[in-house]
Amino acid sequence: MAEKFENANGGAPNTEFERSIARSAASDGSSSGTTTKTPPLVDGNGSALKRDKTNAADDQLKALKAELENLKHSVATIATTARGVATEKVDLTVADVEEALKRNVFASVGIAALVGYLWGRTR
Repeated sequence: MAEKFENANGGAPNTEFERSIARSAASDGSSSGTTTKTPPLVDGNGSALKRDKTNAADDQLKALKAELENLKHSVATIATTARGVATEKVDLTVADVEEALKRNVFASVGIAALVGYLWGRTR
């Protein structure tokens, strides 16, 4: 027995794409006898939304909006964390360079003079 195909609204396939999926599921030799079901839609709190054919589009829109809000919050958190990490790394690098310059004052002045001389010669 071939699997029965249901679209997202729980009914028979309406579009050509859904009908082609139903045909391929029937012809691929699957004979488990189970019904293919789509996972339930959930709101922002994880509660399952009702599957009413008249409100299916509204439910999907609500679910997408809730997911979008969750993604916005996640991206904002990641961006804030990344900015903090980057600032910390820059501060550490600047401190390391300053320390190296303080330890090797004469070498630093000599390198700066050489760079200045070469810069002036190329202009």
